[in-house]
Amino acid sequence: MIELAQIARQYQDEFTQKYAKQMKGVHHQALTKIMACHTPQAGAMLYHCDDCQTNSTFHPSCGHRHCPACQHKSNSDWLTLQQQKLLPVDYYLVTFTLPYQCRHFIWTHQKWAYQAMFTAAKQTLDAFF
Repeated sequence: MIELAQIARQYQDEFTQKYAKQMKGVHHQALTKIMACHTPQAGAMLYHCDDCQTNSTFHPSCGHRHCPACQHKSNSDWLTLQQQKLLPVDYYLVTFTLPYQCRHFIWTHQKWAYQAMFTAAKQTLDAFF
């Protein structure tokens, strides 16, 4: 099984060369943490067993919220909790998309743009229903 960290390490140079200008600081931090997860770059925890005189070294997880290696249990727990909250009715997914030409503007004005998009989507749904 291939992990996200392996893919990120393998293609990091190409990825950052192509997308570095579009990435925010939090994206670079996430990528760095995910690649370091469970590796010596994340540090080391040394354990010693007095009974058998065995020494062990473990590399900690990054704990980043986007790291699939760290957040699988948290995500599963969250999903189970959300499923318990579901009402016994049919659900429908409605998708609203934006034109490709708006992507750069949306990316650089995320807070305002997403709020405007959600407001427009709500108004549209209200008009239909």
